[in-house]
Amino acid sequence: MVLRCVALFAAAVFFAGATPGAFGQAVYTTTLSGPAAVPPNASAAVGSATITYFPATSMMTVSMSFSGLSSIATAAHIHCCTTSTMNVGIATPTSGFPGFPAGATWGTYEHTFDMTLASSFNPGFVTDLPP
Repeated sequence: MVLRCVALFAAAVFFAGATPGAFGQAVYTTTLSGPAAVPPNASAAVGSATITYFPATSMMTVSMSFSGLSSIATAAHIHCCTTSTMNVGIATPTSGFPGFPAGATWGTYEHTFDMTLASSFNPGFVTDLPP
């Protein structure tokens, strides 16, 4: 459940929709909460996340903050690209975000991923996408 609480922004980020940014970047923002998770849960944890993708450079920045976890965080990752009632799979590294503050009940995280590197995403996710 803790992993789900921290990673719940997974589906929500992509359902929140992209906002066109300067220089052609796509910015996704969301509020993190247990009820927004897929499937929803009763967690009192809250937070926010912003994902910014820069198509010209294939770089993606993940910035998030979270608090109120009932036990320590273990990892975070992004699920992507389905309806609000489904969860296709882990799009980012399956072991979780590198440098994520595991072992905390609150914290912040920021990391820039080079999306041309296989270590920045889950290759199985790409092959599992529905047509």
